[in-house]
Amino acid sequence: VPRYVPHEEHVEKDAGGQAPESQKAPIITELYSPTAHMKPIFQASELGSSAQHFTLKEARQVIKEYIEKEQLRDAKDPALVVLDPLLCDALYKGDKIASSDIPTHCTIEEIMSRLPHRLQQFYAITFEGSSEKPVIKKGQVKNIQIVSETRGGRK
Repeated sequence: VPRYVPHEEHVEKDAGGQAPESQKAPIITELYSPTAHMKPIFQASELGSSAQHFTLKEARQVIKEYIEKEQLRDAKDPALVVLDPLLCDALYKGDKIASSDIPTHCTIEEIMSRLPHRLQQFYAITFEGSSEKPVIKKGQVKNIQIVSETRGGRK
């Protein structure tokens, strides 16, 4: 009885020894877009006026630039930021908080922790080495779950 040899799938490689583009793994990047309440702050920034989608790091940089540009650091305690009407609206407008509970001062950490919740989430899909524009989709990246199960009846 001859021994069974499993069939091996042959993947063509290009001249550099790499798999073709269709075989390369996609690169997924989380992006954020400012909501209507956040747009005035982003439009005031040089980075924010030219782009529509940002990474979280870029969005945080835009907020830091706005705070420095408007000189919103508290003179007595530099760890605190004075919330001007524009920044206050961007962080709290639309939330179910009584107007008396909205703070006038906030730490930069509190502002940065509220920021992702005040932005619209997107994701971009690009392929390594591809010259095509990334595909941008609205929402969160869907989780993929790969499950390997052993079927009954194997001996």
